[in-house]
Amino acid sequence: MKFRIVAFAAVTSIFRANFASAGESVDMDAVASAQDHQLENQARIDYAIAAIRSDEDLHRFLASAQSIDSPLNALSESSRRRFLSSLRFNDKGLTSFAYADLETELTPTQIYRVLKLFGAEHDAAFFSRAHIETDDDVKIMDMPRTPIDYRDYECAKRATCTQSNFSICTGNC
Repeated sequence: MKFRIVAFAAVTSIFRANFASAGESVDMDAVASAQDHQLENQARIDYAIAAIRSDEDLHRFLASAQSIDSPLNALSESSRRRFLSSLRFNDKGLTSFAYADLETELTPTQIYRVLKLFGAEHDAAFFSRAHIETDDDVKIMDMPRTPIDYRDYECAKRATCTQSNFSICTGNC
């Protein structure tokens, strides 16, 4: 996480320095576009290398010894069941999931750890009602939001997010 924040700041600084050193004014739209592009690329990498990218991966994970120390165990049994049943995948990985139980029961750090299993840790900043308890929670909530995932939408079919309260539609849809 620290690497992403530092990299994000570095790109911003480089763009500003390049424009300023050329004696030109800084085109903030170009900087914002470059930042969005970097965030989108990072999100796509996160999804591509996620530990759980399919229903089969999920079943293997839950049956393995790893599940004993899983961040999913921070959820109550009923919330964990609802969250797991909300997960949708395609060949790219996670396409949508319900977030209400995560936001109600977990801190941003716990949410980040859960979503990291699926490559969606960048979405932790969406959870504005999560209980903030630590400095890391504050840092997570201050992370820039990815422009490819949509809160209160779910993946209805390939490349089609439809409105759905308490769901997130990912860029994999």
